[in-house]
Amino acid sequence: MEDRSREDQHRPIGARRAWTPGQRSASRNAARKPERAPVILGQRSSLVRALTACGARTSGARSAIRTGALQRGVTLIEVMIVVAILALVAGGVAVFAMPKFQQAQDTTAKTAAQTIRQAVQSYKTTDTEGTCPTVAQLVQAKELDPGQQTVDPWGEDFVITCTDDDVIVLSKGRDKKQGTKDDIQVPKGVAASAAD
Repeated sequence: MEDRSREDQHRPIGARRAWTPGQRSASRNAARKPERAPVILGQRSSLVRALTACGARTSGARSAIRTGALQRGVTLIEVMIVVAILALVAGGVAVFAMPKFQQAQDTTAKTAAQTIRQAVQSYKTTDTEGTCPTVAQLVQAKELDPGQQTVDPWGEDFVITCTDDDVIVLSKGRDKKQGTKDDIQVPKGVAASAAD
């Protein structure tokens, strides 16, 4: 339907209007530059929603989308997915790290046992009584440094056994029981009966 001005309402639809030269150019300029409709403050949000729904890319529409995404928050499902991923990563680290950690404990116990064995051998050369010393006596005689580790990595004291010609130092191992498969003994080739 045509938009007709008040003057045109009295003229029949098919009749032509007589234009003056000034009216014709004003009409053309009006067609080229449409007037903007004023945006009322309450209509702004509905306008932004309408532009966003139509796919219009304006800075106002983008900021409205960002604001909505920030205010939405996270759901319980999203939190559970993140927790599950973290649990998988922690499980993978535990599977690969635990054997290395246990191997490091065994190496530390063996090194400490060798150090104590050397200290006992040194102590026996200066001791006239020929007794087998304890770790406390080795520290007191300054054969061991007070900062030296005097217990195994599992918190147990080393067992020192002296024979006529050898010294045996034993760590009870991970299970903290003497005579089991995980015991760490220095020197390694000595029979278990000699250690008792």
